[in-house]
Amino acid sequence: MDLAEYGFADVDLMDGEHVDTALDLAGGGGFRNNSVRRLLLLTDRRVIHLDGKPQNHRAVFASLENVDAVEIAEEVEGSGAFVWAGLAFVAALFLYFVIDNVAGRISGTVAVVLMGVYLIGDRLVSSGPLIMVFRVGPAELRCGLKNDRAQDDAYPFINRMFELKSDAGSPAARTSRFAPR
Repeated sequence: MDLAEYGFADVDLMDGEHVDTALDLAGGGGFRNNSVRRLLLLTDRRVIHLDGKPQNHRAVFASLENVDAVEIAEEVEGSGAFVWAGLAFVAALFLYFVIDNVAGRISGTVAVVLMGVYLIGDRLVSSGPLIMVFRVGPAELRCGLKNDRAQDDAYPFINRMFELKSDAGSPAARTSRFAPR
């Protein structure tokens, strides 16, 4: 089975594998020909993260039996906004001493200082993006949940994944995968 209905025609599933649940991470709904697609697919055997355009995409596969934990949290943002704000304050200081016109000196300096203040305020007030992290042994599979629908569907997706994982771990499921000799 291929994943053409999701916009990834060149990605194939294993024999007998089927998609159980699909989580649209981009929130675009319908797919245009060259639109960026971000999907998290749950099959009866694996979790598949597909990201990108049909011609150039990234695919990450993880076996259900190897998924140890799933975390939903805000991604911790670095200190980049504070560095850029500091640079804005330094640039404002240079502008103050370089511009000869009094009105230009004050307005230019105030504008750049306000940009620095905005960067600091935005970083302190806004929260980081929400992410879902699958722990697969020593590795991690990270997916950004950028829209409200993906955030709402994340918990049912995780519950269904662990249901499939527990069903796959039962003795009846292990014996049904192999043909008798």
